[in-house]
Amino acid sequence: MKKNTPEGAEAAVQYWWDTVYYLDETGNSDLMLDASHEDCSYCNRYATVMEEWYSSEKGWREGSRVTVGDSFTSEFEGGTQVGSKIYISEANAWDAEGKPRNDMSDVAYSDESWSFGLVFDSEDHHWKMWVVNREQP
Repeated sequence: MKKNTPEGAEAAVQYWWDTVYYLDETGNSDLMLDASHEDCSYCNRYATVMEEWYSSEKGWREGSRVTVGDSFTSEFEGGTQVGSKIYISEANAWDAEGKPRNDMSDVAYSDESWSFGLVFDSEDHHWKMWVVNREQP
């Protein structure tokens, strides 16, 4: 993930999902935002939602584990696009009293198509997530 190669970009996608899992589990967005470009609207929105939920609800969440499957890469001006099949485990959430919060829980997904735009930060020597899109069937 620290190399400006297609393989590095693909590894960065998996790392980014691992930081999303950490955010889901802790409410701390530092790692995810560090792996994200400042203009990534999906990244910023997700971080804000999770931070606000953790600070206001005082609940907790067992986050979704994501495994990145088959991927392809293509270059675009200023970055690399990675298309991947991803597998997402279910996520469960509870409020401060331990009651389930279905609105903050997610079902498992299998073989979902997503696309990601990444840029290589030559100063920090790693990829940063710029665009995240779930493809509609």
